[in-house]
Amino acid sequence: KKLKIKKPSKILDLNIALRNVNIGKAKFRVNFYSIKNDLPFEKIGTKNIVIEKQVVNGWNTFDLKRYDLKFETPVFISIEYLTQKYNEQEPFQYNGQLLGRAISRSSSLGKWNVQKGVTIAMYVTLRQ
Repeated sequence: KKLKIKKPSKILDLNIALRNVNIGKAKFRVNFYSIKNDLPFEKIGTKNIVIEKQVVNGWNTFDLKRYDLKFETPVFISIEYLTQKYNEQEPFQYNGQLLGRAISRSSSLGKWNVQKGVTIAMYVTLRQ
């Protein structure tokens, strides 16, 4: 998700909607990227933000306050599910919204793919 930050801001949390959840706890990595050609470009920061939490159908909130994430310009934020075992069955599905575009990749170092017509249901809370 592209965050259109225009003045000093602190990221408080990341919220993502899930459905068909069939696991209890899940582990995720949150990443931030600079922007080039309206796509994520280079990873920002050296902090490895990994959060393990109970997940539910509907909105799931990832508290980011303790990481003191401050930005003054637009950035991309991504959430990456960290598979617990090889060939794991689908643990959940991301809820989506029609219109817009989704930017994703199938692996941490893979090529970014743009899908038009659908967006993952996700938002961030900022303090400015």
